[in-house]
Amino acid sequence: MSIITEKLLEELFLLYSQNSVLKLHGDTLPIETEKLQRTCEHLFALDYNLTLIDNNFQDILCQTYPPKLILTHTVPTIKEITKIHFGETEENLDDKERKSKKKKKGNQKTKKKEKKTEEKEKEKGKEKVMNSMKKKKYKKEKEKEKKKEKGKETKKKSKKKDVPKQKNEKNTKHQKKEKEIEIVKPKKKTKKKKKDKEQKKDPQTEQKELKHPLSSTLLISRDARCRKRFPIEFCYALNKSLCRSSTLSKGIELMFTGKKSPLKTLSGFVPHTSTRKKKKIRNKDPEIQLIQNGKKEILREIKKNVENKKEKFNEGTIPEVRLVDIALMKKVWKIKYIVDLMVEIKKEKYKLIVSSSEKGDSYNRYSTFSINSMPYPGVELFGEFQKNDYNGKGVIYDWDDPINTATLQIDPKLLKFPLLKKINFQNYQKWDIIKLTQNYLKVILTMISDPRKNTGLDIHCLSGWDRTPLFCSLARMSLWADGLIHQSLSPLQFLYLVVGYDWLLFAHKLNDRVKNGYEIFHFCFYFLQFIQNDEFKLLNYQKKWDEFLLKKKKNKNKNKNNGGGGGEWNKGKSGDKKKSNGKGKNKNKNDLKKKKITKNGKNETRGKKSEKSKNKKEKIQKNKEKKESMEHDTRDENIESNSQRVEKLKELQNIFTKFYKKNVLSQFLN
Repeated sequence: MSIITEKLLEELFLLYSQNSVLKLHGDTLPIETEKLQRTCEHLFALDYNLTLIDNNFQDILCQTYPPKLILTHTVPTIKEITKIHFGETEENLDDKERKSKKKKKGNQKTKKKEKKTEEKEKEKGKEKVMNSMKKKKYKKEKEKEKKKEKGKETKKKSKKKDVPKQKNEKNTKHQKKEKEIEIVKPKKKTKKKKKDKEQKKDPQTEQKELKHPLSSTLLISRDARCRKRFPIEFCYALNKSLCRSSTLSKGIELMFTGKKSPLKTLSGFVPHTSTRKKKKIRNKDPEIQLIQNGKKEILREIKKNVENKKEKFNEGTIPEVRLVDIALMKKVWKIKYIVDLMVEIKKEKYKLIVSSSEKGDSYNRYSTFSINSMPYPGVELFGEFQKNDYNGKGVIYDWDDPINTATLQIDPKLLKFPLLKKINFQNYQKWDIIKLTQNYLKVILTMISDPRKNTGLDIHCLSGWDRTPLFCSLARMSLWADGLIHQSLSPLQFLYLVVGYDWLLFAHKLNDRVKNGYEIFHFCFYFLQFIQNDEFKLLNYQKKWDEFLLKKKKNKNKNKNNGGGGGEWNKGKSGDKKKSNGKGKNKNKNDLKKKKITKNGKNETRGKKSEKSKNKKEKIQKNKEKKESMEHDTRDENIESNSQRVEKLKELQNIFTKFYKKNVLSQFLN
């Protein structure tokens, strides 16, 4: 398993070409999918500590996602995810702090009052108890006297007749006591057993929470996205999660894909094929109980937050699903940037809106994110790439089609970035496929290299299985070539991981696409020859980000100083105008220096100044030499790293073309 041979790659490409979509879910999976899943897990585990999410747990989360979703960092538990706060501002937080302080003060006062009342009640209670005890003693004494008198009378009357009855009564009394003892003993045993069972369940439930920490949120949020392809991480780099998903679904799609939908049979979606009995499992399985409890906690907190905003909330409807989707992106994956590759703002089928992008949300729920509309042509354009003898130069998309309602809209803050200033994005409709993908990839790399916190990334097109894997795999390959991720993998191993996990396990329909001549999969690896320049090296982006953020800080400080009264004119006590610049404070010292004249009539300070100037020049020259040496070393390192980047990408492209032509194209041509 540690070494991937050429035979495994051949099997992978053959499996990819023969099956349009692998059977990824069900009670019994084929051996091929299990083998592929295990090899991908093994390749990830060589560099990372993995956490796995079972996609087949309780109900299939998404039918076109892998059977086990791989994460390369720790994920928050259900309790941490339920702490969701939407749209918190500084004002709201200040109000909450004030309210909490008031509550604490009020609680202290109430506690003092309660203590006093408790002391009074205790004194009254003691008096009542003493009086009741006296009354009980008096009653008991009277009852004993009455019993003695009755016993004496009965003994005199029936001494002879009642002798056998007394014996029998004694025996019955012993039997009753023994029965009572026998009944009490097993009750004590049962209580001990219940306690033991509860103590044994606790460590199991804690471990199972860690196995499926996100399952409760994913069960709710999956309906928010088209074909239930919720946002999931495909790579973790530079302390941020890079995610993939599909676009937002509308109410009509929920009618077709919902659990209680009468229109489900008419839709093109595959129904759930599992034969498990859900009711029995829900009552018995502790893992599912955890998920159900977590789901309830999430919905309670969402209700509170929505009620504060005075919005309508109905369980099982779109608002609930949208809010949980935002919580998943914001609190779990910590996403800031959204790359929308859709050509349309809203997708229509049979004159009905089926799906929509985040920018088309009527309630502006996704306004906190940086939504970047980057329209990219669909699969049909890559038929022309095939007709042009697999050459992307000169292949231009027809943007005049009325379907193309979306326009290019990048965050204006990103456009100020120095590496993006050079690009004229207004001419994007004149670019061919190669230039368009190059410039879009530069935008994605700027988002990835952002050093600030909570700047994750989500890439999606409409359904999320053609254009999204193209840019996701390009980003992964670029980071791998720079040596930032998957450092221990060879080109052959890395190619197996990219093809197997990013494309095949996420249900790319290669067989269908190649038959129709839409070879977007081939274009992805053909495009590697256009990424070998320094323009796509992530270290250059990181350096520019540091310079860019430093300039911002300096500009802010300058504005503060200018507005803070440093250069303003202020009136003194006498009403005269004086500068507050601090100049002219040391005039007396300068006058004294001028008076220090030697016997020869020369100034002593001139010689000292000349010596200081010489020392400064020497220091400046030394600093220049150091900088030049450092730059020379960095240039050498950059040349070496660039050469390594070029070699890696060339090897990867050569291996791909070898196996793709032999095992995929040869079958379809024949």
